[in-house]
Amino acid sequence: MIDFWEILGRAVTDDGFRNKMYDAFAKTEPKPNPNERNKYACMFANVDYDSARELVVAKMGPVSLMGLGEWLVVSALHPKSRALLNNTAGIVQQILHGYNSTSPVFYQTLGASIVDSGFRDKFNAESESDYGFVLSSADRAALTPVVSDGAFGLECDKFHELAWDEACKDMVIQSQGEPYAHALEVAFEP
Repeated sequence: MIDFWEILGRAVTDDGFRNKMYDAFAKTEPKPNPNERNKYACMFANVDYDSARELVVAKMGPVSLMGLGEWLVVSALHPKSRALLNNTAGIVQQILHGYNSTSPVFYQTLGASIVDSGFRDKFNAESESDYGFVLSSADRAALTPVVSDGAFGLECDKFHELAWDEACKDMVIQSQGEPYAHALEVAFEP
């Protein structure tokens, strides 16, 4: 999950990267799962996954299938997610004033703040290290006004409600190539 948080953090600080990641799965549509034991599923083409993986590897290094699977949930399964994440990105970029970090933890912290209001509360209480997030003083100073911003919190809550409550909890992702089940106990059977 931490690599997904990093993808998300990098996506809201880099418009080009975010748009390319959304476009990587732009043609993916939820389709009926041939495995009747799991009616909440969609299939994605291997070429879409490979395109997204190439973007992430170039940006931050190796990424898990789970991380890209979570990105597929965000990008493809709810039509409003792109606009909501664009709104979040606008808020983040305005507050950061062009600040960039070389630390993956900066982007992981930002991504976790987007999807988890409890983590935002911990960060705002200066207790993110309880979760293993150790930031430089410069990175923490840059993120503090972002994570404590009310408009940021409201957009994050909207994004979370759609991307997780309506998409992630109700959909399952499986690839066509090497069958992989997300949140499934029963493997895909062609």
